[in-house]
Order: sequence, then structure tokens, then C-alpha cells
Amino acid sequence: MLDEKFELSFYVPGDDNCYTYGRIGVLNVVLSPLSETNIAKTTIVATVATSMRRTFARLKLILLLGAAGAIPNDVHDMRLGDAVIAVPSDGSSGIVQYSFPETEVIRELASPPQSILDCVRQFQFELQDDPEKITKWMEEGLNKFPHMKRTFGPPSNRVDRLFHADYLHISQGCYRCDSSRLVQRGSRADTNPRLFYGAIATADTEIFNAKERDKIGRQTNCLCVDTGSAGLQLIEVPTIVIRCIINYADSHSKEQRKWRDYAAMTGAACAKGFILDLSTVSWDMDPSEHSVDSAERLWTSTTAKTTIAATQFTTSQGTPTNTAGRTTPTGSTWSLVDMNPSVASTGTF
Repeated sequence: MLDEKFELSFYVPGDDNCYTYGRIGVLNVVLSPLSETNIAKTTIVATVATSMRRTFARLKLILLLGAAGAIPNDVHDMRLGDAVIAVPSDGSSGIVQYSFPETEVIRELASPPQSILDCVRQFQFELQDDPEKITKWMEEGLNKFPHMKRTFGPPSNRVDRLFHADYLHISQGCYRCDSSRLVQRGSRADTNPRLFYGAIATADTEIFNAKERDKIGRQTNCLCVDTGSAGLQLIEVPTIVIRCIINYADSHSKEQRKWRDYAAMTGAACAKGFILDLSTVSWDMDPSEHSVDSAERLWTSTTAKTTIAATQFTTSQGTPTNTAGRTTPTGSTWSLVDMNPSVASTGTF
């Protein structure tokens, strides 16, 4: 999804992140890969975002992009391959941290400033006027890098199966799972992925239990469950979280891996569209407000344009690829950084 990639290389002592630099629209972008380890994803996100914040002192926004499991409900007809932007909803801040397996709410993360939420609303109206825009951005990226089409295009058979919460998975591939226990959902008028807006629930542990998933949904009114978002709670930078739906957080989830790559492409397209809209934001920052370190001096001397973000996703084969088409170590992050002021984004799959 990068419009242009910049060949830059510098090291800031104490920052172990790996960065890729580029441009989306008029905004410069920096990506940082995340490694897949046994460390809690919340800790990984916090570590990467903290280093970013230290290296790019004028950071104004973090955009976290990654995967999530949908919480089905009667209001939102969410399907695999769709995406969710976390915004305040039903009295919540937009991101609710809970403990698992206790499924108890711990805290809510701070909401983004109104100027950023206004950008989300503008983005929402833009997609309402042109529902196929996400698909167009996805096709644009795949046409730019044709070798990615096989991996990140839509699943060939588009099998999207949601079982009733009390029905457990019994066989590999769900071939022997009882189709009479499927939730009856009508067909959509088209195959375009949808973008939803509302709260998300986050913890350190992935959920593969439909009853626990629904319990969290009743307690929080959240649209999906993820891991890692709580790592941003101590970062003193506004945050927008975009989550891509890869399963329904139930016992059948591991059979839905084929949707992971396509959902990642959906999320990348949504991130690009949102970043393009951020060019209208007035950051209202005095250049003397923060000190400028060596990384920012090099970056701003290389390009005068405002910089914004980066992002990562891991393919179902375990090989992450960023939107510039460059493969990265397993488990990566995106980060948007703006230098005129600074905006940054980070995300995990």
C-alpha cells in the first residue's frame, strides 16, 4: 500500500526496532516489524511503541493494525475479511481491556482526540458514498505487486461458517462438523469487505471459546476480541486501532486460517485510506515543543513532506509481508510517523 519507498538507514542507540520508510499520499510512513515470540503481545506492542516514541520525539498518532475475532451480534452482520476501527461506543472509550479466563473488565484505554475521531467520521462518510473503495485500494495494491495476488486475494471458495456458540469443533477442516448447527445468515449483495465502527475488547490471550466470547460481548458491547492493544495504554500518544476479522473466536477458528491473508489486505487498505484522510488534520504543534533527535533530523532533511505510518501482517504460511511488498521477519508491526509534526502507527498480526 506504500505509494513510494525510501531507502534510508540509521541507528538510534537503545532502539532495537527495524524501520522501513515510505510515503502514502503526501504523508511519509515508517514501518517497524514485530517478532513472534512467547512474550505477551501486549508487552511486544508496548516495547515497540515506546521505542518509536523515544526515537521520533514529535510523534502525534499511533495506528495499530492487526487481527481479531468477531463477536457476532444481531446488529452488526460481520463476516470474515471485514475490519473494525475502534471508536468510543455505548459509553466506552473504544478499547476495553479484560482478563482471561476470568473475563473481567480491567480498564478502558483513553479515547483519541476529537480531531482524530472527526477524521474517522470523515472516512466513514467517504466509504458510505463509495462502498467499493476498500476493494479498489486492495486491487490497487495487488496490481502493483502481482506476486501477492495468490496469497492475499480472496479465498477461492469463500467458505465463511459461523456455528452456534454451543456447538464445538470436532474434525480437521470442519468437514464432519454438523452443518445443521450453522447460524443462518443471508448472502450479502456483493463481495466487498465491510468496515465497522465501535469498541474492541483486548487481552493477552486469544479466545477460542464461543461462550466466553459472547460473555465478553454482553459485558462490553464490543465488536471483536484481540490481543495486544492494551500495550498502548502507557504511550502518551493518541492511538487508532484497526482490527481485521480472521475468525469468530470459537473452537472452529483454526480452520479459518485461509481468511487471514485476505483480512490483512483489507486492514492494509483501510489503513491506507485513513492515512490519506489524515492529511487534512491540523496538528497544531509548535516545532519547538519537542527536541529533535538524530533520526528526525536525518528524516526531515531527506524529505520535507509530513510523515505518517507503517504496518505489518503475517501470512498464513508464517511469512509476514509489508505493504511495500518486502518480506520481513515473522511477526511485524507498522508505524506511521509524521515529522511536520509527527504521526506514527504500529500494528500486529
